[in-house]
Amino acid sequence: MSQIETFKGQVCGIDNCTATRYVTEEAGVSCIRGHYHPELQRRELEDEEYIQATSQTRARRQKEARERILPKYTGRRQFEHYLLCYQFVLWTQASWLVNVKGLPKELEIVIRDLWSLRLQKLTSRVDLDDEDEGTGSQSQVYTSTATSEAESREKWYSSKILTRLSDTPSLIDTLGTCYLGVLLLRLPISPSDIQVWAASGGLPYNCVITAIPEAMRLPLSINYRLPLELHNTLQPGDLQTIALNMGCVYQREIRMEFPPVNMPLLLYRYIKELSLPLDVYPCVRSLAPTVPCTFNYSLPDQRLHQVPDAQIISLIIIAAKLLYPVSNPRFHPTTANEPASLSLNWQTWLSAKRVHDAKFVHSGRLDFADAFAANDADVFTWEDEQMDDYLTWYERTWTRREPPADNDFRKALFGLFPTGTDKGTPPVPESLNEDLTPNSDALEASRRERLRTVQKSLRPRKVIAEEYVDEREQKGKPTPRPGVKYERYKTVEDLDGPRGGDDVMRALYEQGAEMVGLPLKEVVDAVYKMDQRFHLWNQAEVRKEKLMVRREKERMRKESGIDNQAQDQSHSDEEMGDTLFV
Repeated sequence: MSQIETFKGQVCGIDNCTATRYVTEEAGVSCIRGHYHPELQRRELEDEEYIQATSQTRARRQKEARERILPKYTGRRQFEHYLLCYQFVLWTQASWLVNVKGLPKELEIVIRDLWSLRLQKLTSRVDLDDEDEGTGSQSQVYTSTATSEAESREKWYSSKILTRLSDTPSLIDTLGTCYLGVLLLRLPISPSDIQVWAASGGLPYNCVITAIPEAMRLPLSINYRLPLELHNTLQPGDLQTIALNMGCVYQREIRMEFPPVNMPLLLYRYIKELSLPLDVYPCVRSLAPTVPCTFNYSLPDQRLHQVPDAQIISLIIIAAKLLYPVSNPRFHPTTANEPASLSLNWQTWLSAKRVHDAKFVHSGRLDFADAFAANDADVFTWEDEQMDDYLTWYERTWTRREPPADNDFRKALFGLFPTGTDKGTPPVPESLNEDLTPNSDALEASRRERLRTVQKSLRPRKVIAEEYVDEREQKGKPTPRPGVKYERYKTVEDLDGPRGGDDVMRALYEQGAEMVGLPLKEVVDAVYKMDQRFHLWNQAEVRKEKLMVRREKERMRKESGIDNQAQDQSHSDEEMGDTLFV
């Protein structure tokens, strides 16, 4: 039996047939599985197979040529190239803060200087010469520092310091460096602001490796490419921890002192965003010196609930609870000029907050963090707008903006499935939250309306002067003063229930924690620890006052005893005189 002659061609494709061998017939060709192709001839199939093979060979040669052009670094040269890419990321972030957010241009210079100080600590790990040459020459880009200096300062480290300036910088360190630059200029910007800008996709952080030019990115090995990729979204408190850590490191290694945060401006901003009465501001300014608060990020052994933003929001909440208790007890101020002479309707405050949040906070749209943390089960619960947000995020994060110029198949694939970057379709925003971020004018108008609603709920309290207190007590009418029935909340669970004023305190604590970028538990802990400090201060003042009263009584008793002795002596002298005269 003679063997049938076959030849190779394209995939058959009929009924999902994957055969590539064909048999010649009178009116055409058919695959070895019997699928007839009358429109094809053997020569056409052979020519197409030849063209496909040559195109694959040409693409492979072009890829090999590109790989030969790209440099390959190892050892210290690879680490130096990583520092160049890291420096480019830091420059991109500083440029965004200056050009997009309108921060002073000096910020870019300050960030560059902070990075230069850290580069001096990385000199021992960088060498432009080849390691195998052993020439021992130093780099012309980075200045050298003696290793004995680092050894002499090793004693300054404690177990709570997480990193050193000589360690490999991580991606989140760029945000810490940016905030330290903001802190040096004393701008009214908190770490939570930078964290929100980074988490929303505006500040280059989440997919910053795609912003690095391809010629710089491709030579990076996988060990140095992974630190520049985002693996987890930023959580509340992450940036405060990094800022506190880096502030301590700069102070301990190069004796660099950072100024305190701009407390007055941050305090006014937080009170305004919380829609609290302005009387809280002077109350906080009076409470802060009572228990000395240091609003610095470079203090050793400082915990997360002791950072400046936690202290500021703690003072605001304590002042609000002192002036406007949630339980609304009946107390009477001494004069009408006291901040506590007005009562606040907290239910009105809560309703205004919910109306504002429904417009600008809980809009139902997906932000960058939600899209990053989404899983397959979330897709079935999304609405049309949320699905569009996720696809926009995916296109912005993982797809290339332009089709490759060296691959015909990928060009055809981009043409079959066009994205928002093509002409005639809306462009993909640089940030997923660009179209979700409310207009600043509308946001400010909503905040003013919310504050106006809260101000309308203020009512005056009955004033009772000090001269009427004794008269009222004689009639059996006590006169409670501001601060009576002050509530303390030790845990998050204490915020719920009647003590929390029907979710009022939880709403206040949650918004405060969201503003400063800290977990709710840390804010509750910070307020409770601040309450304890004020309680100890109050006890010390009471003891001091009692001691002064006791000393005053002793002094008066002594003076009274001396007067009595003098008076008795004068009486005895008169009697003796009378006797002698007789």
